[in-house]
Amino acid sequence: MTVKGLKLRLAVNGKQFSLRSIRTKIIALFLVISLVPLVSISIFFSTYLKNIVTDEIHAKQDAYVSSNVEAIDNTIQQDVSVLTQLLKNEAIQSGNEEEIVALLRTMQQTNLEVGEYTYVTADDIALTANGEHISVADRDYVRQARETKQLVISDMMISKSTGDYIVIVFLPRLDENQNYIGGIFCALNPDNLSVFTNSIKVGDSGFGYLVSPSGKLLTYPDPSSVGKSLEEAFAAEDAASLRAKLLQEAPKGTFTYVSSSSNASMEISYETVPTTGWRLATFAMANEMYASVDKANQTSVTLIIITAVVVMAIALVMGFLIAKPIITITRTVRTLATGDLTPRLTIRSKDEFGELGSQMNYMLDSFTDIINKASNVSEQLAAASEELTAASSESVGISNHIASATQEVLSASEAQLQGSEQTSTAMTEMALGVQRIAESSAVVAEAANHSMDEVQQGDAAIQQAVSQMKAVRESVSRSSEKLRTLETYSKQIDEVVAVITEITNQTRLLSLNASIEAARAGEQGRGFAVVAAEVKKLAEQSSQSADHISKMIREVQATTGQAVEAMAQEVRDVESGSDLIVEAGDIFTRISDTFQEISHQIQEVSAASQQMSAGTEEVTASMSEFVHMTKSSYNHTEGIADGSKQQASSMQDISVSAEELSRMALELQESLSQFRIK
Repeated sequence: MTVKGLKLRLAVNGKQFSLRSIRTKIIALFLVISLVPLVSISIFFSTYLKNIVTDEIHAKQDAYVSSNVEAIDNTIQQDVSVLTQLLKNEAIQSGNEEEIVALLRTMQQTNLEVGEYTYVTADDIALTANGEHISVADRDYVRQARETKQLVISDMMISKSTGDYIVIVFLPRLDENQNYIGGIFCALNPDNLSVFTNSIKVGDSGFGYLVSPSGKLLTYPDPSSVGKSLEEAFAAEDAASLRAKLLQEAPKGTFTYVSSSSNASMEISYETVPTTGWRLATFAMANEMYASVDKANQTSVTLIIITAVVVMAIALVMGFLIAKPIITITRTVRTLATGDLTPRLTIRSKDEFGELGSQMNYMLDSFTDIINKASNVSEQLAAASEELTAASSESVGISNHIASATQEVLSASEAQLQGSEQTSTAMTEMALGVQRIAESSAVVAEAANHSMDEVQQGDAAIQQAVSQMKAVRESVSRSSEKLRTLETYSKQIDEVVAVITEITNQTRLLSLNASIEAARAGEQGRGFAVVAAEVKKLAEQSSQSADHISKMIREVQATTGQAVEAMAQEVRDVESGSDLIVEAGDIFTRISDTFQEISHQIQEVSAASQQMSAGTEEVTASMSEFVHMTKSSYNHTEGIADGSKQQASSMQDISVSAEELSRMALELQESLSQFRIK
């Protein structure tokens, strides 16, 4: 198992908890919510308490330091005051050595805290209380007093007479011109100063000591360290730190000091003795001063631990209560992910989880119902698509049949057009013949007045006219027969158009059913809906074309009917003309009986010929119009043939789309079959 795939788990009471689980996150959330404020408050109060304790320690140290500095300074001031009074004494002023010695001895006996008093002459010869004369010209404090002409307090030194540590307080004597003329000093015993520092007690082990400006210890709890420099009494690192903070900074202050040797932390407060420049420092052990703070911190830690345990227990219970319905929902969803929609949630709580369970159950019921409906719709869609496939195949066959029939109609129309053109040509010739008859009749009428020969010629012309009329009669009969045939074809075309109209209506109905099924199929039926819309559009176009063709066919039929009636009238006229010609022939046979009657009959023949000429002209015009309409019918029939071919191609596309729809319906059924709903 790789590190990446490893899941950290926490074992509690034999149960495994994933660190990524909601239960663990709830526990962590409870811990954070409870412990962060508690820890923050504990840290705040610990810091606040430590600051208060620090302030109290510093205040206490400052009080110790200030009181002892004041006491030490007062002591020094008293010694200086004594020295000042001694310089004003008459014995000192007179310069009498015996009186001076007596004065010094008296002062030494009365002031036991001072080791000894010594008078120094202008030549730096010291006169002791024992009457000894000692040269002190090489003493630093004497040279300093001579130069500064002010009070000088020496550093710690060893007395040459006693061998003890002493501190010299030297007050120079000045004349009226402020010139150095000697002085007087006393030797202070550091043990007397220890009285002040030994009384300083800060905590159990806190202490105080005096340090000279040069860094020598004037007092210290360990007597062996008295008189030593900081470098001699402490480790080098500690001495450097103390010298930097205690002697070289402000005349008064506090700081924290950590011993490099013992690693002990100390709070140091110091102040400068004004008269001497000494630094009085108090040391307080931090572990003692902050013991109450440490105890409070321990209490806080204990409280935090107890709180953490209690919160964790509460979080475990709450995590179980919260995580249980989530785990139940997760297991159910995991089952649903496999396609099994039969499980239902049984969360009986009245909270949001219970509401979630109810809504999920409602959602699952809705999904089941939707899948049931989708399955039924897919089955219906598959059946409808199969029916559509069959219908489209049948429509393709019908469309092909329509195209073939239309092609036959087109061929018949073409033949009809050719016959009509021939009939029109014959009618034109007949009109010319009738016109010639009229002209011949006029010639006969004129010739009848001249000679019988012309009558014979007229008889011959009449016989010729009889033959011509027979030909005209036969031609008109043929034209009438062809017009009847054209009327029959027009009726057949009307029947074909009716079939096309019925097919377009069926196609439109099929497209409507397909649109309904596509709407039921939803998103997966969108493509089929587009195909159905195109089929519907094509059916509407076919219906419009069929209506247009039907209208034109009706116009052709009406025109054809008129032509048939006109042709029948022409036949009757031709028959009448033929009868007249026959009658004229009879008249010509009886010409020999009466010439006048022949002349009269010739005039009637001439009039009849003129009527025939007018009738033939009308027939010729009707035949020209009929030829024009036949050409128009042929052109429209040719358009119908092209539309039939396009419809056949469209129906072929519909058939392919129907097969694709059937395949998609089967795929939808297969997809829905993956869900288990029972």
